[in-house]
Amino acid sequence: MLDFRYHALSLVAVFLALAIGIVLGVTIGNSLVTDAERSLRGNLRADVEKAHTDAAKAQAAVAGRDRMLDQLYPELVATRLSAERIGVVSWGPLPSNIEGGVRDAVNKGGGRIDSISVFDKPLTALKQALGPDLFAAETADDESLKALGRSLARALTSGGRVAHTLQSAFPDDFSGRFRRADAIAFYEAPKPDDGSDGDGVKERKDDRAQTIETAMLGELAKHTIAVVGVEATSTDPSQIPRYESLKLTGTSDSVDVSGGRIAAVFGLAGASGNYGLKPTADQPLPDEALAP
Repeated sequence: MLDFRYHALSLVAVFLALAIGIVLGVTIGNSLVTDAERSLRGNLRADVEKAHTDAAKAQAAVAGRDRMLDQLYPELVATRLSAERIGVVSWGPLPSNIEGGVRDAVNKGGGRIDSISVFDKPLTALKQALGPDLFAAETADDESLKALGRSLARALTSGGRVAHTLQSAFPDDFSGRFRRADAIAFYEAPKPDDGSDGDGVKERKDDRAQTIETAMLGELAKHTIAVVGVEATSTDPSQIPRYESLKLTGTSDSVDVSGGRIAAVFGLAGASGNYGLKPTADQPLPDEALAP
């Protein structure tokens, strides 16, 4: 009887010890987890606050840079484009901040906008406006399309029948004197990647348009001081790689702000290279802008 009670008490003691251990373990564990959670939250809060502080400092630095360039801009570009006429050409819709940026740059550089040309109509519309003598049938071969591109370039730099025809047919897209363009500011709108209609029709149309565009830009380069590709700081995706593939004279990746406008003026005056604020830029400004 005594042995049974002893064993029973021993078992009770063991289970009691286990229960106490579990309670203590849970309590201590919860305390440790709570402390760890508090520490993690504190570290995360500190990291977020530091990130906000760093971002504020970076924004202040950018704002300071932009204010400095705003002050230097008029003096740096003054007379750089004296007596020059500039043509603005857009392959696709021309955003107002691009047009406004180029206009301001040309004006402050002492130049003059000769014409603005926006190629934002289907090829069938161009064909209808220009007629079959300039725009062959829709199945035209590459040589016919290249010839059209060269004709368009000559119209943009020196006017003539083609320029007047485009102005009459598309007055909202083609404006200005079309008398003489000494340099060209070129913009190409980013294209949505929307594929084809299933039979490759869209790709074939795009190929024809690109053939015309490439031939036009090549001919423009022969008849002008420079063909400068421009875009805004917000252009997405950036068109600078596209401009490089088209072998333009130079680029300015931020023509909507003073730094990019300075670069655009020097590019239109003949400085070659990629300039601006994006990673694609060779440097922010051409060397000529910093020369005494």
